[in-house]
Amino acid sequence: WSDDIEKSYKELTKKEKWYKDKKHKLLVAHLGGFKPYEMDYDVKKSDASAYYKNHLGRLGMVRINEVLEPDVCFMSEFGEELKGYRVDLAEIYDNEFKKTVVLPADIGLTMNLKSKKINAITEKINNMIIKTDRLEDYMGFINPKKVKALLLRKDYSLNYYKEGIKEGYLTDILNNYYDKSTQ
Repeated sequence: WSDDIEKSYKELTKKEKWYKDKKHKLLVAHLGGFKPYEMDYDVKKSDASAYYKNHLGRLGMVRINEVLEPDVCFMSEFGEELKGYRVDLAEIYDNEFKKTVVLPADIGLTMNLKSKKINAITEKINNMIIKTDRLEDYMGFINPKKVKALLLRKDYSLNYYKEGIKEGYLTDILNNYYDKSTQ
């Protein structure tokens, strides 16, 4: 992130008719990692030298969301040091940006751009004994505001599910699926 990039994005959001007319905006933002010097940022001075040099980093992630105001932000390309914290980080940003749904992105995250819905495990899985080896049978496209992410620590994969599903139960099911897939 830099002053020049911010200026370009601001011009885009104000001048470009195709951008202003969009009824739904999806941002796929590559975070990278965090750098200690980002902590030196002074809000009063708006010092661009504190921004991560090669990726968005924590400060650039804030600014790009503030400037573009997407409906949904897929936070992706986390540094290796963040692999176990992707859900927690996305939740922090999601809580900060009230108008934007922020989800950590991983292999398997699917959004239908026409319906503006995300493929996730649905409520059909609650209190059920899984009778199929196909997890896809328990998935459906739902509103992004209802989607949550669950980190499966066995392989650090992210799994998407509908809000309200019991996480402990879902973790057990996903662990069983993982175990079967590695046999």
